[in-house]
Amino acid sequence: MSKSKYDKMTIGIVGGMGSYATLHFFHQLLKATPAEKEWDRPRIIIDNRCTMPSRVRAIIYEEERPLLVKLLAESIKNLLDAGATHIVLACNTSHVFLEEVYKIVPEARSRVVNIISAVAKAMQAANIKSAGFIATEGTIMSGIFESTCAKYDIALTSPNENDFTELRDLIEAVKQDKITDDTCQRFVKMLEKQAKSAGSNNIILGCTEFPCIYTKALPLVEKTNLIIWDPLQEAIKILTK
Repeated sequence: MSKSKYDKMTIGIVGGMGSYATLHFFHQLLKATPAEKEWDRPRIIIDNRCTMPSRVRAIIYEEERPLLVKLLAESIKNLLDAGATHIVLACNTSHVFLEEVYKIVPEARSRVVNIISAVAKAMQAANIKSAGFIATEGTIMSGIFESTCAKYDIALTSPNENDFTELRDLIEAVKQDKITDDTCQRFVKMLEKQAKSAGSNNIILGCTEFPCIYTKALPLVEKTNLIIWDPLQEAIKILTK
């Protein structure tokens, strides 16, 4: 068996938030690690913990927040114990709780690939100064994207509350595995709306469900002048460099 550059790497994924987003990320990760033999790819461990309490409700209503933090920490600890050298949380909203998680599992700080920081660094490297983004209402209300991107001199324009219902419906279409042509059209319309609001054609997909729609809506997106930034894709670049 030949040596692979991934021999010493084990990627742990905290998934299930939601499951189809995790599946899509796994697929994209495989595509980013082409191999003639299976053993040329990195070992990947997925904890598809779809029984996690709602991240959005934990932010908005403080509902089951301590339990959510405990379970996130538990999943991360389990992945570390299984040998994970790198950990990805396949959910942008879950990053809101990372500092609380690190208090329980401090050794995880150096292992977690923060997907929000990853996209901000990539945009700074591309000299992007402003962008719009779409995300869950919890992520939007937390301000985590704005505060992270501000560290890299990137000004973000967030969706307003009138967009929350539509964003929620688009996310739910992925969670139910019901992405239709109408879903794709509404998705592109939302991207264009946020680009206009931000005065920038750069848009961040700030919820891991959105890349699932983006992949299917790509022919429509390519007819626009939008530049799409996917935090998970930036994490994949870090993992595979």
